[in-house]
Amino acid sequence: MFIEAGSLSTNKVSLSASTTLADAGFVNAVEGCVDGLIDFHVDIAPTDTAVIYFDVTGTALNGVDYLTIPDSVILLPGDTLYQLQITPLADGVLEGLESIKIQITNAGLCSSSILDSIELLIQDNIIADAGPSPILTCPGSQIQLALSGGINCQWLPADYLDDPNNCFPIAIPAQSITYMGITSVGPCIDTAYVQFIIDDTANPQATPEYNICAGQTAQLEASGGLFYMWIPTADLSCSNCPNPVFSGTATTTYTVRIFDSVGCETQLPVTINVGTGDLGLQPDTLTVCNGQTLQLDLGVAGADFFEWTPATGLSCTDCPNPVVAVSEDITYSVTAGVGTCTQTTTRTVQVNNPQFEAGANLEGCETITGTLGTSATPGYTYLWEPVTGLSDAAIANPQLNYTASVAGIVTYSVTATDENGCEVTDEVTLTIDLPRQLSIAQPDSVVEGAGITISVTGGQEGDSYLWSPANVIDDPTKPSVFVRPGETTEFTATVTTPLGCESQASVTVFVVEPPKLLVPGSFSPNNDGVNDILRLIYRDVTELITFKVYNRWGKLVYENNGNLSEGWNGNFKDTPQPIGVYVYYIEYRQIGTDQTKIAKGNVTLIR
Repeated sequence: MFIEAGSLSTNKVSLSASTTLADAGFVNAVEGCVDGLIDFHVDIAPTDTAVIYFDVTGTALNGVDYLTIPDSVILLPGDTLYQLQITPLADGVLEGLESIKIQITNAGLCSSSILDSIELLIQDNIIADAGPSPILTCPGSQIQLALSGGINCQWLPADYLDDPNNCFPIAIPAQSITYMGITSVGPCIDTAYVQFIIDDTANPQATPEYNICAGQTAQLEASGGLFYMWIPTADLSCSNCPNPVFSGTATTTYTVRIFDSVGCETQLPVTINVGTGDLGLQPDTLTVCNGQTLQLDLGVAGADFFEWTPATGLSCTDCPNPVVAVSEDITYSVTAGVGTCTQTTTRTVQVNNPQFEAGANLEGCETITGTLGTSATPGYTYLWEPVTGLSDAAIANPQLNYTASVAGIVTYSVTATDENGCEVTDEVTLTIDLPRQLSIAQPDSVVEGAGITISVTGGQEGDSYLWSPANVIDDPTKPSVFVRPGETTEFTATVTTPLGCESQASVTVFVVEPPKLLVPGSFSPNNDGVNDILRLIYRDVTELITFKVYNRWGKLVYENNGNLSEGWNGNFKDTPQPIGVYVYYIEYRQIGTDQTKIAKGNVTLIR
């Protein structure tokens, strides 16, 4: 009933129902996420405030299953529409579809009747729908998924999808897979599943090539399918079987179409080569350097059978291109075939083995000269290394003039290359020694009749020695010798290395006359019968004038005034004197002169 303020008059009222997400396809309200809308329409806009009363019924309870709504609405002047919002409450109870029924009657007039009514349905949650499932498909096929029931979408897993967050992504699955579609509106969420089935067990295969002779047949082989189709069909025993027999006379390529259990198709080429038995094989002779390998190439395409004999030096005997490694000439027989079609030919391998020698090893002292190598061979080239000391490093037998700065071994290598590019390398060594740097320390002068040891240094192990003059040397073949010259003599040491390098060093040993009077440097008056008396040693002495001994404080402790045979016993006034150094003073005359000579020095008393 439409009532205008201040008067009672009727105006046609009509009802309609929708949702706040009607544009997204929601016709029902959803608890907690999609509100319903009841529209009240009037034909004529009121000029004053008007009230529309209505009844609320249905299986959904006002104020329990949705927020409480009034039993009337107010139209303001000039309005023709009032929109009543229905907010369902999420109670977490699965109740199925519930209804709200709005009904306008003309109660209060002469008779009561329903002027208009509308029903709005409320569902417990959004309902996700991913479409029909399962879906049979082929690997690589593009399929568009469709997820409805919500606004926001996500697909799991994301494999093979162009956009897993799109409600309508493109899937290109390569294997069987099940996707879960998750859709939501606000807090409402629901899932749906779609399964793609690909025949994972299918493994379509076909032997790609056959080689037969003319007049022979070949059984072709295909597998991994449920149905087969061969194109073209000519010369085949069947065109819709997996293993037809080919009986053609010319090389032919077929396409076999293999269909699996879900109708997926794979196309594979199959070629049958029909040979005549003539593979175009020709004998050939090949050259290889000794120590190198060579690959034998028949130059045959399409053969499926090979046999090489003998097997000597071959990497394989049943392949088209074996690698050969031999040290002498050899001829191989090879048979190649297509099916039972065969042809035989030969391959001769000639081994080039250039010969050259660098010559005999040389040895010498400091500078070595001579000729290296041997006679040249026509067509050969030569290269010597190093080039030092060679007259020409690019000939077979260069002249050598090598002077060493250090002793040791020098190696020359030569590479000879023949006209086929084959090489041979040899070496010659120079063992070189150098003269020794010798020295002899200057010895002290020796008294006539006495001897001394002299030594030469600078020699090395293995060297030989020879001193001269040898007649006054104990052993002239040693580096250190004892010499006893009767007069001043120059001694020369000659040192020869194992390779014949000679070096010399000389020294002069000076011989002096012995003194006429000698005093021992020490004596030991301990009554042991050895060196107990300090006596003079003399020769050609005719007179002892005086022989005096003083202690360290200058006190005279012994005096002998003429008796050459007497000496000091180490006592002073029968008292043994202490150990120490004493000073002697002697005056004497020699035969043939009246001149008085004096000798003085130190002597050590020890006990």
